[in-house]
Amino acid sequence: MERRNGYIDLTSEILKAKKRKKKDFVATTRCSTDAYWIKNLNGKNYLFKVIVETNQLYRSLIIEEMAKIANIAVPHTELAILGYFKGELIEDYRKDDYRYIPGAIILYEYFLAMKDTEYIKSIVPSYLLKEKLTEEEIDIVLEKLNNLETIWNALDFHYRKYEKKNEIVFDIMKKLANRFAFDFITMQRDRHASNWETEENDTDAVLTPLYDSNRSFYYPSFDLKFHISDQYRKTDLYNELEYFLTYSDSDFVNYFYKLYELFTPSKISILIEQIEKKIESKIPRETYLEIIGSYQEHYEKLTEIVERRGKKR
Repeated sequence: MERRNGYIDLTSEILKAKKRKKKDFVATTRCSTDAYWIKNLNGKNYLFKVIVETNQLYRSLIIEEMAKIANIAVPHTELAILGYFKGELIEDYRKDDYRYIPGAIILYEYFLAMKDTEYIKSIVPSYLLKEKLTEEEIDIVLEKLNNLETIWNALDFHYRKYEKKNEIVFDIMKKLANRFAFDFITMQRDRHASNWETEENDTDAVLTPLYDSNRSFYYPSFDLKFHISDQYRKTDLYNELEYFLTYSDSDFVNYFYKLYELFTPSKISILIEQIEKKIESKIPRETYLEIIGSYQEHYEKLTEIVERRGKKR
């Protein structure tokens, strides 16, 4: 596909496709106020996501390269232009004959089934434990529930009738815990309950690839929506990280340290250079300096924690 200043020109690609035979016709369908499905473009399906804030561009490209190194599944993403919109072109990872269930649905069904329990009452404010909730109130509930402890309980409930329930839930939770560590390293501030999902059929389920990562590399304003436990929501995020490193399974702790050692600030600079070669264009200097500067400050805080823990590793 043709590039223009680092962006794939979708308008040109779609016009060329329309001149081909009917079987090669590309369909473009709006799926939300800021996203379009593009079907059968060169034999693949894509989601084109409009990015209004230009400083959010390029971040998903860096996350993709980091995720591949960290052994985290991630869909391929390009920068693209569709008409006068700029944004991300994301390969569709979905498969036929599978259901795709957002974390928001898994958590909310658990909330509805368990809202009379002491556990839910300890997390969700009493004014939200009523019969009908507004959309805004549902969002508040989901934000409260979107932590690793409650997600585990919700997955256990959602897959309670599956013969391989324990294996399914453990595998999903292991990957989610690793993603918590990865999101922390990359300063992700948007892993809300609709930004993770499972792929399931009637006998099995897995976590889908990591997606929607354009709000990464924001220091000190990054604010994980995806927490360890509800009681740590109001603490400093670096205190939350220390809690994670103190009480998590050694596999998860070792994974975090592996990420810390892999992704030094100089490594991020190298990845950006590789991305610039791929897209045949330079990342705008202002965006580059913001990303590198934010990551450098963040990494210094991580180094303080690593050095303070010393032999606890």
